Amino acid sequence: MSRKIIICHVNSPLDFYIQKVVEREEYRKIEDKFISYAEQLPPDQGLVDTVQTGQRYLVRSVQYESWYRGEILDEIESSSTISEENITKHRVFYIDFGNIEELTKDRLRVLPEEFTQLRGIAIHSALEDFAPRSSGFSSEAIETFREYSDIGVYTMQVFRVKDDIHYIDFGRPSLTDFVDDGILSVRDAMVWLKHGMFMYGKPDTTVNFSNMKYQTREEFPVDTKYLCRVTYAESPDELYLHLWNADDKSNIIDFEEMNQQMQLLYNSDTAKDLNFFTIEKGIICAAPYLDKQWYRAIVLETYPDRKILIRYVDYGNKLVLRLSQVRKMARKFTALPAQAVRCKLFEITPSNPSRKWTNEAKKLVVDLEDKPQLLCEIRKVGSIRNELYETTFIYHITLLEESSDYDISVTGHLVEEGLATSTGPSSRIANHKRPDKANGKPLPKSLKLQEDRDPTLIKHYDRTKVRIAHVEDLDHIFLKSLSHDFPHKKFSAYMADLPKIKDVKSLEKVDKVAYYDKVSEVWRRASLKTIYCKRGLAYAEVHDLDIGSTSDVPALELKPILDKTYLKQRPDVSCAKLAGIKPPGITGKWPETSNLFFSSEFCGKDFLCEKIEKSLESTWVVNLFREDLEDDGPLSPPKVVLRNLARLLVEEGLALPKERYNDI
Repeated sequence: MSRKIIICHVNSPLDFYIQKVVEREEYRKIEDKFISYAEQLPPDQGLVDTVQTGQRYLVRSVQYESWYRGEILDEIESSSTISEENITKHRVFYIDFGNIEELTKDRLRVLPEEFTQLRGIAIHSALEDFAPRSSGFSSEAIETFREYSDIGVYTMQVFRVKDDIHYIDFGRPSLTDFVDDGILSVRDAMVWLKHGMFMYGKPDTTVNFSNMKYQTREEFPVDTKYLCRVTYAESPDELYLHLWNADDKSNIIDFEEMNQQMQLLYNSDTAKDLNFFTIEKGIICAAPYLDKQWYRAIVLETYPDRKILIRYVDYGNKLVLRLSQVRKMARKFTALPAQAVRCKLFEITPSNPSRKWTNEAKKLVVDLEDKPQLLCEIRKVGSIRNELYETTFIYHITLLEESSDYDISVTGHLVEEGLATSTGPSSRIANHKRPDKANGKPLPKSLKLQEDRDPTLIKHYDRTKVRIAHVEDLDHIFLKSLSHDFPHKKFSAYMADLPKIKDVKSLEKVDKVAYYDKVSEVWRRASLKTIYCKRGLAYAEVHDLDIGSTSDVPALELKPILDKTYLKQRPDVSCAKLAGIKPPGITGKWPETSNLFFSSEFCGKDFLCEKIEKSLESTWVVNLFREDLEDDGPLSPPKVVLRNLARLLVEEGLALPKERYNDI
C-alpha cells in the first residue's frame, strides 16, 4: 500500500526517518498545545528530579530552542569549558523527527499523559534491496540522498519490516504533461548515479529520458529584412537575436503570454513536485535566472557535483546551476519555437594574424545588447553543429542601426575600425545613405566612433602597497594594507582562554565574534552575518574581518568578542574591484575562469594600489599595478615597469574593457 511521506532526518540511505503525512497532521494538532503548556509552566513546576533512561519528556532543543517530545537513550559525562568539573548530559532521541541531541537535565520537563497518546511519528527506515558499492557510502552519496529528501512529499512503498526498521522505496508518479527524467524512484536514481547498487543482483537502472523537445522553427527566407534585438553576443560569429516583422507582432505577444504563465506555474506550490531526480545532456527544463524569473532552457552539460550547464533557449546565454534549481518543463510551453536565433555577421573575418576575434571586436557586438532595436537582413543560411552535436541553422546577416539620415552597418564599422577584414561588398561601407533623407548632409560618425580609445587615464592617484588577501570574485577583492597590521597572535591567545557560548540565543545581540581557524590554528575575529539550521544543527555564517573570506561554522563553537580594544580596531582588509573592466557576456557576473585565474595568479602577492572612488556598496574602485623588471640590454640597468592587472585580464580574454584605465 502506497502512502504520502516526507523525510525528516537522514543519516544514510540505510538509516533515515520518515513521517507519514496523515500522522504529521495529527502531530501538529498537539504540538501547539504542548509547546504552549511548556512555555507557560512556572519556573518551579514540571522539573525533572531524576532522569530515567527510556522515559519520555518534554525537551527544549539546543539547536532550535523549541519544545519537542524526546526519549532518554543514555547518560554521558563531559568536561566543562569553565571549570574542571564534569557535567552530566543525556542523549535524547526526538521521537517525532529521528535526530539525537546531547543536553543537560535543566532542558527537560515532565511530559503530561495527554501528550503521550500519540506515539512517536518518526519511522526508522532504510532503502529496500540497496547497498553501498564499497565498504560504506561516500559523503557525496549521503549528500545526494539528503538533497532528494529535502524535495518534499513522496509516495512510499513498504516492502518489509524487520527489527522495527521499514524497508521502503519512495518516489513520485509519472507526469504525462511534463518532461520526464524516466526515474520514478529515489533508489533507482541513486543506483543510476553510481551511489549504490541493488543488493540481490538486479541489473543497474536503465534511464529512459523523455524525448520532448521545443517546437522546431521554420527557416527564415534569404534576402528578407526584420526588426531585431540582440539578446546575447559572444563575438561577430556568435550572436543570438529576436526577430519580428513590423506589421506582425503576434509572435511577441505569444512569447510574453507564455512567460507570464511560466511564472504562475513555477512560482506555485505545484512546482515543488517538478524536481528532476537526475538529468542528462539535451533535456529541456525550466530554469531560474538572476532576476528570480523562470525561463525555458536546455541542458548542455552535466558535472559530477550535481551541477549543470544550461542555455536559455529564448535568449542564448548560458549559466551553471545546481540540478535542484531546475524544474521539469510543462508540455504546453514547448509549442512555441525557441526565440533566440543563432546568427553571424556576413562577409567579415578577424583581421589579426591569429584569425581570432579581438576583445575590442567582441566588445563592439556585446554592446549591441543595449540597443532596443536594430534592422537585420538575412543574406545567407548555413548550418552548424551545436554543443549537443545537432545540426542547426545559422543565419549570415547584416545589422544596421538606424540614424536620422543613414543606416550604420555594424560589419562596415568593424572593417572601418580595423577590427575585421571584409570578404565582400556588403561589409565595406559603414554608412548606408537613405535616399529620402540624406540631402547631401555630411556622413555621421560610425557606431561609438566618438569613443576615446586612448587607454591612459591622465589623472594619477596616490599609490600604496597592498596585498591581495582573498578573492571572492572580481567584484569582491579583499586588499590588506601593508601599513596596518592587527595583533593576531595576542588576540588569539586572549580568545583561547575565554569560554564558548552556551546556547545560540546568546548570539542575538552580538555583532563581532571570534571563530577558530583550523587551517592556521588561530582564533580570528569576524562579523556575524546570519544564523541558520542545517541538518538539525545551528550554524553561523561569519565574515573574516582580516582576510575577507566568508565561512560557515557551528554556532556553538563561536566566542563573543567583549574586549573593546579589539572591537574598536578597524578590519585589516577592505573590499575592492578593478576599474575599467566588466564581465564578458550578458549575465553581468564574472565567470569562474576569470575568478580562478585572478585568484591563483595574484592572491597572496603584493601590488601598488590607486583608490579612485568608493561605490554605493562601500566597495573601493581601484587600479592595481604589478611591478615588473625589464632589461633593455647588457649596457642598460633594468627598469621597473608597472602593469595594470585590469589590462592583463583583458589581454587574456577574461574581461572586457568598460572605460579607459590606467597603465604605464
